[in-house]
Amino acid sequence: MFTPVISTPMRLVFNRSINTRMEAVFNAWTDPFWLKQWIAPSKEHIVSVSRQELREGGEYCINMINTRKKKLHSFYGVYRKFDPPHHLVFTWNWEECSLHMGESVARLELEDVGGRTELTLIHEEFPNEEIRNRQSREWGEALDRLAKVLA
Repeated sequence: MFTPVISTPMRLVFNRSINTRMEAVFNAWTDPFWLKQWIAPSKEHIVSVSRQELREGGEYCINMINTRKKKLHSFYGVYRKFDPPHHLVFTWNWEECSLHMGESVARLELEDVGGRTELTLIHEEFPNEEIRNRQSREWGEALDRLAKVLA
C-alpha cells in the first residue's frame, strides 16, 4: 500500500506507476467492466454502474451494495473534463445509505513513460477532514487493487 501526499488540509495527492499502457489505465476508470474489477473494497460488494455518460458534462453513478451488511454506497457526479487517455476531472458525491458526504473534485492525470503509466490522482475540496481521511484510506486501497487488476 502507498500513502498519499497531503499538500493541504483538504487535498489528497496519490502518485502511482502502473506497468501497462495509458489507454488501459484510462479504460479501467471509465469502462464498467473494468471499474467493477477494482473499485469495490471487498468481494462482499456488488458493483453496478447505473449511469456512465463519457463526455464533458456527462454524469456517472456507481453503486456498491455490501451483501453482508446490506448497506448501499453510491458515488456519483459529473465529468468536468474528459480527455482520453490523459485526463479525467469529475465531481465526487458520496452517499452511504441516507447519509450524504458532500461533493468534492477528483482529477486523474495519466502520462506514458516508456510503456508504463504514471498516474496522479488529486482529490480535493472535501467538506471536512474526517471525510478526507476516510477517502484517503479508501483511494489508497482502491489504487492498490487497480494496479493488481492491470498487472
